[in-house]
Formats: sequence, C-alpha cells, structure tokens
Amino acid sequence: MLGPVLDTFKTNVRMTLIVIVLAFIFCTPLWFAYQETKSPVARLIFLAALAFFALLITERLTARAYLHDNGVSYSSILSHKEILWVEVERLYYGAHQVSAHVIPLGTFYLLKLFDQNGQHLSLGDRVGRIAQLAEKIAQYTYEPLLQKATHNFNRDEELDFGLVRLSRSAGLKVKRWSSYTTIPWSELAAYKLDAGNFYLWRVGQEHTNGIPTERIPNAWVLLGLLNTVSNQESRD
Repeated sequence: MLGPVLDTFKTNVRMTLIVIVLAFIFCTPLWFAYQETKSPVARLIFLAALAFFALLITERLTARAYLHDNGVSYSSILSHKEILWVEVERLYYGAHQVSAHVIPLGTFYLLKLFDQNGQHLSLGDRVGRIAQLAEKIAQYTYEPLLQKATHNFNRDEELDFGLVRLSRSAGLKVKRWSSYTTIPWSELAAYKLDAGNFYLWRVGQEHTNGIPTERIPNAWVLLGLLNTVSNQESRD
C-alpha cells in the first residue's frame, strides 16, 4: 500500500545514549538503597525503575522510520504506524539548540504528522537524520496541501495555521500572547521562513519576533500560499 522503501532512518544514537545515562543515574542509587536496607519495597521500586528504562531503551534501539513512495511508516518493538501522503493533514516540525550550563547538548527536534482520520505519528528524536526526514515529508506533501489551501483560500475560508490564520478578505491574524493581531494584506511588507521560525513584517516595521515553526502546522504550505498571494497581487 505504501510502496517500496526508499530510505530507512534508524534509531537516534545520541538520544539513546542520553536515556542510558539517565537510567544509570536513576537506578544506581535505588540499587544501593536496596542493598543497604534489604527492604522489599526498595527492591520493588528498583526493579520497576529498571524495567521501565529497559523497555524505554529497547523501544529506542528498535525504532525505525521508513520513507515510501506513497507514505511514511514507523515501527519499534512497541508500535507500528503508517500514514499515506494523500492523507496527511498537518505537519509540525521544529528544531532547538539545547545547552546545560553553557555546555551544548546539540539540536533537539520535534516532528509530528496528523492525518485526515485523526491518527498521529510522533517521531521527534526517536530516529536519526530527523531534519532530512522532515524535509522529505514536506516535499511529498507540499503540493496536495498547497492545492487544498489555495482552493479554500479562494473560497474566502479562514485557514488555520496554528498561531497564524488567514483569509482572502481579512488578511492575516497572528496570535501574540492570548489574542490575535490582524495584518491586512495591504500592510504585509515581508515574510520569511528561516532557522525554525516564521517571520512577518508589517509596513514600516524593521524588527519582528519569529514564530516557532512547531507552533505553525504546514509552515512550508503557509510560505507557499503567501508567495501565491503576493504573485497575484503583483500581477494585479
């Protein structure tokens, strides 16, 4: 149904090592507590923690994402899911540089897909090369999602891109804090998708705060739709 496998994305080694380190940090004092007290309760707590981390590590070691002609699938010892490209409704993607006490820990990713049936596939840092996988998924889903968004936009429906909403008649609505700010099309000066953030500038505005892409489903589609609208206005 999904077609042949085009690429395989194996477990995220860095995140698996982090889980192993956390398992050692949590389980070691529990082991010594049991050895010192010989308490059945302490033994039960240690075994429960050990079983939890063993299952978590095994799940991560067996995690695989597969890119197919017609969709994407994910499998591990605990689950198997697959989503067709034509059924993808929303794609969330984000990347963050994380550090602890000035020590860089690397880039952590968020990648979630939701289909038309309400099924979701959350990959995040379970597999490696997640940025490449997100780019591939965006390429496969871009055209059908853009066509659908353009069709609804031309019917003057309000399109929901999370913190950004837009319609042909009202322009854009950007959520800042607890309320939406409206930007009429005539006041939209520029926009950009860059480094995990979506930027929107009003006429006369020099600086703006980026909106994290993990808060904007189908950020690539939003960019394409804005390009389409801008091209139409320039021709008019």
